[in-house]
Amino acid sequence: MRNWELIAVQLKSDPSVIPVLNRAQILDDCLSLTRSSLLPYSFVLDLIEYLPKTETEFVPWQSVLNSLQYLSDMLQHTPVYTDFQVSNVPRQAERNQGGV
Repeated sequence: MRNWELIAVQLKSDPSVIPVLNRAQILDDCLSLTRSSLLPYSFVLDLIEYLPKTETEFVPWQSVLNSLQYLSDMLQHTPVYTDFQVSNVPRQAERNQGGV
């Protein structure tokens, strides 16, 4: 867990020192480990808070949004879904690509 915490610190302070494809893969791995119950959801949800603050590349956003869609699908018919609602995720990635 300590290594994941160190990666999280780096992503939150200056993600650009980690190449963009590596950032996307780190996020994807982290979210996959969370789905497998090897990392707590509280950790990964805290980690991805860096995205709207400092992430300017599309690929890491895409990786996280794909995983959040999976989580949304899994929670859709549960009482906590209204608290989760992925529809409120910032559209920073699309803005960075000249989209919406």
